[in-house]
This record gives sequence, structure tokens and C-alpha cells, in this order.
Amino acid sequence: MGVICYQVKEDGPAQAVPWENIKNSRLLIETYDTRRLHQFEYFKGTEKGLFAVKELITGRLKMPFLLLAGIPGLGKTHLAQGAAWYWICRGKKCIYYYTEDLLSELRRGYRIEERLQQGEFSTDAYTTIIARVERTPLLILDDVAAHYETPWAGTQLDQIVNHRYDKNLATLVTSNTLKISERIIDRCEEGRVVLMTGESYRAIKARLGADKEVIKVKGEELR
Repeated sequence: MGVICYQVKEDGPAQAVPWENIKNSRLLIETYDTRRLHQFEYFKGTEKGLFAVKELITGRLKMPFLLLAGIPGLGKTHLAQGAAWYWICRGKKCIYYYTEDLLSELRRGYRIEERLQQGEFSTDAYTTIIARVERTPLLILDDVAAHYETPWAGTQLDQIVNHRYDKNLATLVTSNTLKISERIIDRCEEGRVVLMTGESYRAIKARLGADKEVIKVKGEELR
């Protein structure tokens, strides 16, 4: 049986990408049409997030760690998912996680692993999930917020981030606050920490046509 592929296009000719790469990324296929970097409309204060993401995904950060922080509505999730699609469209593997979903999967993974008999394997077991997120070429942790920082949650995230730091693997973190794990902050500071500012995108769109100019980013600017 051949490899099932999906036709994708970024800023060049369309190419076939293994469906398995898209499935394993955990991105909803619908976001291919709605959350691409060339579709990101930025305002004053959010453009620095876009430029930092471009530095990360094109390999221009010596330490490939990036933290995007800022209030909700500034486009952090759009940029995170856009970065993932940019990577996937070039045949690379990545994993995108809303952080609470990752923590929930790890909790379930603990319970699954406890029920496994010696020699049994499950893709949903704790150690299997940890191995995937620690080793993927690009990991995106979306919405790492302060209220996730229970001692257990903090330990899991620190372990993942520390492993990826040691292996110099590209990692993108978003958060609504800078009051998160000091280890994550420290690691990202060796790459790039960007505080996105400005008015919520949703608020601006609600009164579209006032005194804000929407700047549409063209695909060719990503080169």
C-alpha cells in the first residue's frame, strides 16, 4: 500500500506531504485554509511576533527557542499554527499542542501505562507521549498559562523543555502571561522572547474602519 499524501502549497509549487505528517502534527486540517502565515493580519505591536516566528522556522535563531507572550486576541495561536504549516509544507515533522490538552493526555497516559502488562506497548502511554514531544523536530506548546503550573504540570513541562534545549530542537511556546516557569523563560531567553502588544485583534475587527490600518502580510515576505 502506498503512502497517502496531501497536496500543500506555501510560497512555491504545490507538493505532496505524507498524510501521516499532518495527522501526527495534531493540527486540524481546516487550519490549512485559515491559519497560514501569509494570512496573518498584523497591527502595531504584533508584527514583532510574526518576524520572530519567521526567524525560528527559517533557522535564523542560534538557539531555536521562541516564546510569544501577550494578552488574548493578538494572534499568537494563528502564528503558532502558521509556523507548523510552514514546517509541514516543507516536508518536516512537527507537533502542535494546546498545553492543557498535552497535560490531559499525559495524565491519561499514566493510567494507561499502569495497566500495561510487561512487553505491551501503547501509543497513548505516558512514556510514548513524552518521547514524541521530546524528540519531534518542532514542538509548539500553545497557551502555557500560569494556572497550569501545578507542581506536577510544571515538572512535566520543564522536563520536556529541558530535553529539547539539550538537543537544540526547535520549540515555540505561547502564553498570555510571562508568569510561567522560570526554566521555560530562561531557555527561551537564549533564543527569543517576544512580548506582543496592542489592542486585541477581535476588538479592532469589531470596529473595523476606525483609526487602525490592517496590514495584510504577503506570502513572498516569508522568504
